[in-house]
Amino acid sequence: MREILFRGKMVDNGEWVYGYYYYTEHVDSHIIRDKYCNTYRIELSTIGQFTGLTDKNGVKIFEGDILKHFYFLEAQVDWVDGSFCWNNGEKIDYMDYNYACLCEVIGNIHDTIGGEK
Repeated sequence: MREILFRGKMVDNGEWVYGYYYYTEHVDSHIIRDKYCNTYRIELSTIGQFTGLTDKNGVKIFEGDILKHFYFLEAQVDWVDGSFCWNNGEKIDYMDYNYACLCEVIGNIHDTIGGEK
């Protein structure tokens, strides 16, 4: 079974936090709760789900990550039609283990532009 995990940037300091996502209408906040049950308000635009895959270095791949692959320079991980896909601007294709094990996470769309910080 795939691990269900989310990440997002905290509203107050912009640091990444990993855990379980939920939305609460009571305070109109998007929340991530970590494994210690600490809760953090998260910027909605930065929330991304773990794909269940890791790159060639064992790094977890999340929605919004930028990957480097030997076929092309970069691709972005997106959620398309109910599946995680890679998108290199010319082609969109479904992600699977055979693809992920040839990639390396080099950044994400929130911290990185074109693989450079």
